[in-house]
Amino acid sequence: MRLLVVNFEMDRRSPTMAWSQQIVDRLAASCESVTVLTQRLGHYDPPPNVHVAVMPFARLMALPFGTAVLDRLVNRQAHRLAIRHRADACFVHMAIHWAHALAPTFRRLGLPVLVWYAHGSVGPELHRAHEAAARIVTSTKEGCRLVSDKIRVIGQGVDCDLFDLRPLAAERNDVLAVGRLSPRKRVDRLLDVMAALRDLRGGSAIQLRVVGAALTREDRRYETALRRRLRREGLENRVELLGFVPQAGIPALYRRAFLHLNLSRTGSMDKTVVEALAGGCPVLTSNDAFADLLAAYPEYRVQDDRPRAIAQRIVEIHAARDRVDRAALRALVVGRHDVHSYVRKVLANLDEIRAR
Repeated sequence: MRLLVVNFEMDRRSPTMAWSQQIVDRLAASCESVTVLTQRLGHYDPPPNVHVAVMPFARLMALPFGTAVLDRLVNRQAHRLAIRHRADACFVHMAIHWAHALAPTFRRLGLPVLVWYAHGSVGPELHRAHEAAARIVTSTKEGCRLVSDKIRVIGQGVDCDLFDLRPLAAERNDVLAVGRLSPRKRVDRLLDVMAALRDLRGGSAIQLRVVGAALTREDRRYETALRRRLRREGLENRVELLGFVPQAGIPALYRRAFLHLNLSRTGSMDKTVVEALAGGCPVLTSNDAFADLLAAYPEYRVQDDRPRAIAQRIVEIHAARDRVDRAALRALVVGRHDVHSYVRKVLANLDEIRAR
């Protein structure tokens, strides 16, 4: 297969999208060639059969009517790339705007389009992408909430070679939260929980470490407010905002943790929760998308969103931390949500839409 991939970013050091380059590399291992059209290129060393082209994204989006101009130029760019590299299918990875914005090129060349989308929201961009795509693949039924026979559920794509079952640290009193530092991740709610822990028997030793970067101006204002609150409420010695940590460094943090805490309400399967499970770390999540995966572990889902109730559950999980069957937690991921099965299913769906 000669594949065209359209995505946001190719950068192994990206605070949010390092996964994209990993997916491309693994697709390339099973394809004759992969051509990537991306909005941003950072630190990336492509395999011999991968070619990367960068859209004039940042420069044009700063101009009046930048979106319309950009769409026209990127259509020309995509057309040239697809012909030059003889692409026979396209995989739009997360960047769903381009599924419909590049539809004129895809139609002209007869390229079937597969879209990856995994988010709880349903907006105009998704509807347009759905119309343009031959098929959409997603993580769970909550990851794409359209009613359509175009949708296939294929699971998440966690690197289970990185997140593995290495020996744990002797002392494990850390709660770990991983994700972008933004209001949508409800980090302020995490602080509510830590404040409640101070009043509970067994809660005094528990620390919170938050991994994630503030990416936007709103995020940075949010981070400033969080740090002020830590000082005001005397939580500085119990909560640490670590900022960005490269993905390769996160498994070591899990080996010091007894729990991954996820209180976001994105409405789709947060990949960080699945990574924690792959490493055998218990989780506590408020995300409804995990109802099926955690059906055998109801104690790992937040049933009562009050901070004190969450804090009490954390104390209970902490007390049982040495009795966790790590292999059983990892088994929830391997074969269902690991990157090998993810890529295999993406390729199978691409083969199916090409055969139509």
